[in-house]
Amino acid sequence: MRIAVVGGTGGIGRHVVDLALAAGHEVRTLVRDPRKLHRVHERLAPFAGDARTGAGLLEVVDRSEMVLSCLGTRRGEQPVVAPGTRSIIEACSAAGVGRMAMISSIGVGDSRAQAARTGLGGKLFVHVVVPLLLRRSFRDLEEAERLAADAPFPVVRVRPGQLLDRPPVGSVVAVGPNLDLPGRIARADVAAFLLSLLSETRWDGKAVSVGAL
Repeated sequence: MRIAVVGGTGGIGRHVVDLALAAGHEVRTLVRDPRKLHRVHERLAPFAGDARTGAGLLEVVDRSEMVLSCLGTRRGEQPVVAPGTRSIIEACSAAGVGRMAMISSIGVGDSRAQAARTGLGGKLFVHVVVPLLLRRSFRDLEEAERLAADAPFPVVRVRPGQLLDRPPVGSVVAVGPNLDLPGRIARADVAAFLLSLLSETRWDGKAVSVGAL
């Protein structure tokens, strides 16, 4: 299967690229600087571009069966997720690509109460960290999810809990915003869930929160 990965050098995107290649997929990825891509592979085609402006996106998504957006805004940078999501949707529409998934965050939209129920850390995250430190990033994610929900094709909005750099556990819990969720998850487990969406369509057009046991 040919898939497009936007943000293949990020914390989740690197795992997505590795897992996709290990599964035998052909991967096309958009990166700002191809020299920062962590590996070379005969089935990996990097394209230099900028998701915010859409530069290079049409070539990346062309003839892909699904697009996986791993965009995230680093602290101190201009918001990238909402403008990037808009550009990806436009490129997919132009290329006739009919499925997409994007990384968001627990606490966005109707998952705010869900995030607060993950324990003391979740309460602090919702009531202290987001208002004081992540307000701009969460506005970016809210707008990106709105664009995704209004897209002319199904987009899965994946909302991870607290992201950890640890080995994957392989036991991902995926639920809607009204159910309780483990509050933490390894980036590698999020990547594995994204890859599972290539064949799993139950979340198409919906928001799904993911944590790990």
